[in-house]
Amino acid sequence: ESVNIPDAYADDRFDPSHDKKTGYKTDSILCQPIQDTSGEIVGVMQVINKADGPFTQDDEEVSHILAAQAGIALKNAKSYRAQMAVQRKLRSVTDLVRGMNADMGTNSLIFTMTTKAPLIVDADRCTVFVVDEKQNQLVSTSGEVNIRIDLSKPTIAGSVATSGEIINIPDAYSDDRFNPLIDKKTGYKTNT
Repeated sequence: ESVNIPDAYADDRFDPSHDKKTGYKTDSILCQPIQDTSGEIVGVMQVINKADGPFTQDDEEVSHILAAQAGIALKNAKSYRAQMAVQRKLRSVTDLVRGMNADMGTNSLIFTMTTKAPLIVDADRCTVFVVDEKQNQLVSTSGEVNIRIDLSKPTIAGSVATSGEIINIPDAYSDDRFNPLIDKKTGYKTNT
């Protein structure tokens, strides 16, 4: 609901510290919630110091209309940003699939996967491990860092390689299979 305060300094909810910092004097305040189309409050519109006295009932009605329009605009802007994010992800998926079906070498394919996959799932980075059956290892070559994981030891990537199951870990450091030495070696901190 809207709040119409004719004398800000007489209202306990008013914080005068902003006036003290800026040298501005707040007299009257009209504050209106901004709601989206589902009724969720997504912001607040506050107007201060009506030119000719306190804010009126008409001002409240006008601010209500403006807040309703602002709620629609904010919802539309949020929807637009979400749609743009989906489009970026779809482009990344298309690029990744195109790259996987192109006649490129293994290193180019791995590079494409490691650059596009994080964009698709909103991740920081991606590592691709290739199974080396002769050595019974997973091998990743990322720039100057080569990572080898023995498949006979309990590791996250090794568990996925041997079971074929997806593993989703919210806190890598709380999982006994996680090897923090890789982070120390690369200078990266794995979270999830």
